[in-house]
Parts: sequence; structure tokens; C-alpha cells
Amino acid sequence: MLKLDKILNYVIKENQFYQTRTIEKKDYSISDFLVLKRIDLQNNNKGMFSNTYESKYYNQQLLRQSSSGSSGIPVSVFWDYKDWYISNLSLWRKRKSWYNIFPSDKKVIFTMNSYNMLEKNNNLIYMIEKNILSINISNLEIEEQFLRLIEIINEFNPIWFYIQPLFLEKLLYMYVKYNLKVPTNLKYIESVGEILPKKLQNRASNFFGVPVVNMYGSEEMNCIAYECPHHNMHILTDNVFVEVYNGTFQTKGIGEAIITNLNNYAMPLIRYEQGDIIEILETKCMCGEDTPIISSILGRKHEII
Repeated sequence: MLKLDKILNYVIKENQFYQTRTIEKKDYSISDFLVLKRIDLQNNNKGMFSNTYESKYYNQQLLRQSSSGSSGIPVSVFWDYKDWYISNLSLWRKRKSWYNIFPSDKKVIFTMNSYNMLEKNNNLIYMIEKNILSINISNLEIEEQFLRLIEIINEFNPIWFYIQPLFLEKLLYMYVKYNLKVPTNLKYIESVGEILPKKLQNRASNFFGVPVVNMYGSEEMNCIAYECPHHNMHILTDNVFVEVYNGTFQTKGIGEAIITNLNNYAMPLIRYEQGDIIEILETKCMCGEDTPIISSILGRKHEII
């Protein structure tokens, strides 16, 4: 709880937005803070900078991350570069210790963003930069495009995929239908952005012969929880503090995901309403981690009737 106490004390002293949302007192805890909704973040975006960081924003010294707006409310979050690296470090440590994956490993990223990418034959849009092959998947429609895409992937010969479940299913279908060889160096697949069905996870793992691992995160928070080799989704407590709300705030049980980022000091997100319904368990895992586990992600709040 040291990181949680540290950022709460910081925002009370250095962030005017949160100062107006709390009652002045001597000591503060997480229960003193109101829930931050996505609409609050959208409406107060430029007014949420902590002291000294607003000038960094205007001098273009902050990193910007924007959500896709899948919840209906797109938002942007700004980071000091140092804090952003610290936020991602906890995930990289787990990738290394659990699956032997390093930042220098060659990977394929499947994205909807075509910024600064090169257009090649068959209208494929992709870019190779150092050890990363970025592929725009927004305009892939016909099988010829998929076959050419798989040729490019196999030529690149990555060690891992960073991929959405929907596209993983399409890619798996093409590999199976045409009896294509998988990249010889492939040893890990990370699923992001959507709920990963267990059936798809098992099929893909069996076909590619590698672990298919679920990573639950967001553009606002970076990684929230990560699947260990024993298939439990451990909350990355070095990056986030997670509560569920179901009439009261709890650190276990089923409810709306309420998340506090422990590393973003430029634009702190305290008790942020992520928009998901999750279940948290406090149980021991065979991997040795004693952190809380997200046992299920039940979908978006507005998708549940």
C-alpha cells in the first residue's frame, strides 16, 4: 500500500482537480476520493494535470495515450515518459519470469492504426521498425490479403504475437485451412483488447504449440492483470490498485472495476471507473504469487442488462 499512499498524498498537495473533489483533512485514504467517471476525464482532460506538468504538456514533453472509444466515450491520458516506463515495467518483469519474453524479442503487433505505415501490395499496410512488425488489420477482407500477410509474418519470423482474440481466430482459421507452417521462432502469443474465449485460447495454443496468454489492460492504465502459467489473472499491484463497486467498495467480489493507477503523476487517475464488470478473488496460486486474481471479466458495464 506504500505506492497507493504515496500517490494519494501527492495529488492532495499537487493536483487542483482532486483538491476540489475531496474534503480537507489531515490524513487521506482511498475512501476519501470520489469515483472518476470517463465523462469526467473527457470533460476535464486538460484540467487534470498536476502542478508543473501542464507546462510539459504545452512543450510537448508528455506521452499521450488515447482509448479507442469502445465504451462510447473516447479519452486521452497523458504521461511523463519516466512514469510510463515504470508503469510498463511490472508487465515486462512478468513476461520475462513467466514466459522468457524480452523487450528485444521480435514481435508482431496487430493494430487498427496506420499512422506512418507503408502500403505494400494487395493493399496491406504494415511497417517493420527494428524488432517490431506492425500490421494494420482494419482493411483486411479477402483471403488473398490474409495469405500475403502470413507470408510477411513468416518471413519476419517473430518470437511472439500481440493480438486481439477476434483477429487471432481469423489468423488461426487461415493457417489451418491452407495447412500453413507457423513461424519457426514463435514461442508466445499475448491476447489483448477483448475477452479471450477459453475454447479459442486452447485451439490456438494447440495449433501454434505455444502459450496463449491473456493480458487485461487499457490505454488509460496499461496492464491491469496478467495470466500466469497456471492460468490465473494476477492483478499487477505494482501498477494499479483495483476495487469493485457493487453498492459498496470492496477489494474482492463481483462489481464494477474501479482502478487507481499508482504510477501516473502527470495526470493521476484515482478511483477511475474502467467500465468493466469483473470478479476478484483472494486466493493462493501455484505460481507462488499472492496478489489478488481477476477470476472473470464479465463484459462492459453498459453491455449487461
